[in-house]
Amino acid sequence: MPLLETSLSESYQTGWTTQDALREIISNAIDAQERDGHVMQMTFKDGKLTVISQGAKVPTSALLMGVSESRKFDNAIGEFGEGLPMALLTLVRWGHDVSIVNDDEKWEALLHHSEVYGENILAVKTRQLRKSHGLFKVEVSGISNYYYGQARNLFLQYHEEYDPSQCIGDGKSGILLQPAMKGMVFNKGVFVMKHPELMFGYNLHTTLNRDRSIIDTWKLREVIDLLMTRTVENATPDELRSIAEAFIVNPDALEGQTGYSDLSENDKVLSAVLDIWVEKHGDALPVHDRVTAHEAEQLGVNTVMTSRVLCDTLGRSSKYNVNQVTQDAMRKPTVVHSFQALWKTEIDNLKHARNLLLPVRRVQGQLQIVDFASDSVSSAFDREDRKYFISREALQTRSTTILALGRAICDAHGEGRSDSRVLNLIVSALGGE
Repeated sequence: MPLLETSLSESYQTGWTTQDALREIISNAIDAQERDGHVMQMTFKDGKLTVISQGAKVPTSALLMGVSESRKFDNAIGEFGEGLPMALLTLVRWGHDVSIVNDDEKWEALLHHSEVYGENILAVKTRQLRKSHGLFKVEVSGISNYYYGQARNLFLQYHEEYDPSQCIGDGKSGILLQPAMKGMVFNKGVFVMKHPELMFGYNLHTTLNRDRSIIDTWKLREVIDLLMTRTVENATPDELRSIAEAFIVNPDALEGQTGYSDLSENDKVLSAVLDIWVEKHGDALPVHDRVTAHEAEQLGVNTVMTSRVLCDTLGRSSKYNVNQVTQDAMRKPTVVHSFQALWKTEIDNLKHARNLLLPVRRVQGQLQIVDFASDSVSSAFDREDRKYFISREALQTRSTTILALGRAICDAHGEGRSDSRVLNLIVSALGGE
C-alpha cells in the first residue's frame, strides 16, 4: 500500500481544533458544489461524520500545501490551498480516524515518522479500489454530538438560528437581522468571528487570512460600510424599519460610528428612526443627561433619556434638536399682560422705544407684553402669527426696552440676521443713556 508523505510536521499549527478541521472538510464540499455542481451530502451517525461530494475526484496534488482550485472561482470559500492537508493533520493529531474514498482510491490519514525528514509528519496511505465510486467521501470517526453541532453552526446555511427571510443584501453578501445572529460575522457562508460591538450579524464576501479565523479591523469596516450603504439604498420600507429599530436599541454599536456604516448620518435611516420615535414617544425630546432633562422639563418640555448617539441622530431634525427645542420653549410666552395693567413708567419706556425705532424700520404685526418661560429672554418674534413679544421685565428701563424691541425688529426683518440700521440706532441710543 503506497504511503504518501506530506511536508506537514506533527507540530504544525497546533492551535487548530477538531472544529477547525471539520470546518475545512465541509467547506471543501460546499466549494465543490458551488464550483462544479458536485452535490454535497452530509450525515452524522454514531459519532461518525460523513461528507460526500457526488461525482468528484480530488487529485493527489490536493495534499500539497498551497495547491488550490478554489482561488480560480469568486464564490469559493477556500483560497490558500491548505484546507484539506491541514484538516487531516489536525484530525489525526486529535485522535480521530479519517478515511477517504476518492473515486477509485482509498486514502487513510495517519501520523508517520519520516526517515527523510526525521520528524513525525502527516502521511496518507493509498490503495486502488476495484471499481469507481464516482464520489469524494470523507469519513471522520470519534466526533461527539457537541462538536458536530458546533461544526454545523459554523456554516450559515446549516446554522440552527438562521432564517433566510431575515437576511437582506445583494445576494453574495447580506445583513443578518435576527437578534440571535447579532455580532456574528460569516464570510461566504462560513463563520469567521463574533464581534460583540456590532449591531447586526453579517455574511460578507471578502478575503480572509490563511486561517480563515481573523478579519482585519479596517477591512471589516470597509466591507460593512459598503454593504450597509448598498443595502440601505435599496431597502424596502419594512427592511429600513428593521434597521432603524436595531439602531434605536443599539445606537452605540459600531455601525452607528463614523468609519463603519455611520447610520446616524443616513437620511433614510433617520426618517425611519423618526417614525418609530414618534410612535413610541410622540413629541418627547430625546436627552442623554439629567441636567439637560431637568432644564428642559423646567421649561415645560417632556423628555426621554436615551444615548448621546441617538440624541445626535434625532437632533438632525429641528423637532428633536435639544438646542432648538429648548430655545423655542424659553421664548414661549407664559403670561400675556394687558396694556391697561402696565405701570406708567413702563408705558413711557415702551413709547420712547417705539418712537425711536419705528421711523427707522416700520413693523407690521401685533405687539404684546408677556412673561417668558425663561427670565433670560427679553423679546421674541412669532413669524407665523406676526406677533412681537416684549417681556415686562424689559420695560423697567429705557435702555432694556430699546434693546428688547430692537432685537424683536431685527428678528422680524432680518429673519435671524442683524439689521445694521436698527442696531446702530440702539447703540447710539444706549450710549446716550
